Amino acid sequence: MNIIFFTNISTFPYNGGEKLRSYYLLKALSDLGHTVHAVIRNEEEADLARYPLPNVAYHIHPKKPLAVSERLTGSHYFTKSATVLQLFEQICREHQIDAAVLDYGYVGHYIGFSAGAAFGWYWAHITPSPRYHGSCQPAALCRKSGRCSW
Repeated sequence: MNIIFFTNISTFPYNGGEKLRSYYLLKALSDLGHTVHAVIRNEEEADLARYPLPNVAYHIHPKKPLAVSERLTGSHYFTKSATVLQLFEQICREHQIDAAVLDYGYVGHYIGFSAGAAFGWYWAHITPSPRYHGSCQPAALCRKSGRCSW
């Protein structure tokens, strides 16, 4: 399978907590033989060549500086990044994506990206966006319909 793996954290170096979690999710997908396009941050500017995983390509999305209003209101948690959306579009143009995994952080608002695509999102450990109403299981919805469109 071709998988997009998205996280809002810097996975490397994997030295604790959520970084270890994300790394081992990537490693498990790689060990299962999947091709993974990992859209991650690299705030520590780690040399990603030191963290090779078979069939895993790293795509970096930067953390943009926050305005005071974003810090006070927390609105940045629910705002889609144009850079992340461009990475998703580029990956989908170049590869036939079968599934996508949202890993860590406030990233549920990216589910709408696949509304016209033939793949669905699977949640690993996220806080859903305010649009998530709690009455459906997105992974089950994706398996049934091939897309999330709630």
